[in-house]
Amino acid sequence: MRTAIVAATLAITASLLAAACVGSDPVGTTDAGTTTDASALDAQTNVPDSSTPGTDAGADTSAPLDSGSADTSPPTARCDVAKTFGAPTFMATVSSAFDEASFSMTRDELTAFMHRENTGVPNASLLQTSRAAVGDAFGAPSETNLNVVNAVAGSEYSPTVSSDGLALYFHRQTMTAIGVFVATRTAVGAPFANQTGVTVGGSALSDALSPHLSADGQTLYWLDFQTFRLRQAARGATPSVFGASREVTPPDVYNPVLSADELTLYFSNGAGDDVLRTTRTSKAVSFGTGVRVDALSSTAQDAPMFLTADGCVMILKSTRPGGSGGTDLWMSQRPR
Repeated sequence: MRTAIVAATLAITASLLAAACVGSDPVGTTDAGTTTDASALDAQTNVPDSSTPGTDAGADTSAPLDSGSADTSPPTARCDVAKTFGAPTFMATVSSAFDEASFSMTRDELTAFMHRENTGVPNASLLQTSRAAVGDAFGAPSETNLNVVNAVAGSEYSPTVSSDGLALYFHRQTMTAIGVFVATRTAVGAPFANQTGVTVGGSALSDALSPHLSADGQTLYWLDFQTFRLRQAARGATPSVFGASREVTPPDVYNPVLSADELTLYFSNGAGDDVLRTTRTSKAVSFGTGVRVDALSSTAQDAPMFLTADGCVMILKSTRPGGSGGTDLWMSQRPR
């Protein structure tokens, strides 16, 4: 049994670990290069060139899950996805003296969900924040619209929201179990009206954590708590039902973040110190061993949290200097 799982995907408080014997929820030098040569980028990160298919912008042109509205994605031309991520900047309005440990945005990037740890209260709860425009700072996080989730016994971690904001997946830790759940609502801005356990292959998705919903809402990824391998399963008739699953990574994967086309995976290593990147040629095959992304890593502890659908903006959690203390949220953007 592991004794620590870092932050959103990997760290559950020491008291819960001792009581339950189960776990929960992980730059100095930044890459200053701005080359538009994809091969040069791949050489920097030691990742073989897989820009087709494997660019972080992905190929997701589908409408958001369960929504009849048009795609409201921000302009894809705001960056060149062949360029290296820029130096991360501190997200002061959503960070605190506690440990920010997760972050997930809707497709329009106006609503986000997160959780904090080591807050001095018995249970961790999910939080929501919003902003009026993509260039604005997010407001102070609160439990608005999340009572149906947070009122249940246990602690909630690692939210991942559907593109349209109508389905919110997370994992819940109690004194005896850990598993993945989903809360749904019928309109953006409304409270989530219900929550239920996720099933995979006809069984409850237990001993699982750190869910990650694909950009098109049709595939759920999560970490197996016993092996810390990433698994995936295709969605069934409802947001809570998924088909048979399979492993898609080597062991010791933490804080998984996928590109919109699901061909590039960012994650942190077992020590929770660096951001790693790996690619695959299709969704039918597995990812290989990751390599360090220098532009997103530092001498502190760094882990990926969320990548926008166009591949331009990465949200990190980091203990690097300049934050509010503990793990804070930082944003890194690729240049045009």
